[in-house]
Amino acid sequence: MKFLLLMALCLVVGTWLVRAAGARSGGAAGSAKKTGTDGEAMVRCLQCGVHFPRSEAIVNAAGMFCSEEHRRRHAES
Repeated sequence: MKFLLLMALCLVVGTWLVRAAGARSGGAAGSAKKTGTDGEAMVRCLQCGVHFPRSEAIVNAAGMFCSEEHRRRHAES
C-alpha cells in the first residue's frame, strides 16, 4: 500500500515539474494558448448583415458586401 501511495505521489510531482518547465520555457503548450491582438478588422455586409474579414470585402460607393451577388442585389433594390 505504501508503495502505491509513493508511486502516485511521484507521478503527481513529476507531472507538475514537467508542466512548470514547459510554461517557463515558452514551449508549444504555452504558445498555443496565446492569442494575437493584431487580428484583421471585421466588417458587416450591407445586404445580409454577416460579419467577415475586411480583406474579403467587395466595396463600392454604397458600402461593403460579402459577395458580388449581394452587391448586385443591393444596387437593384
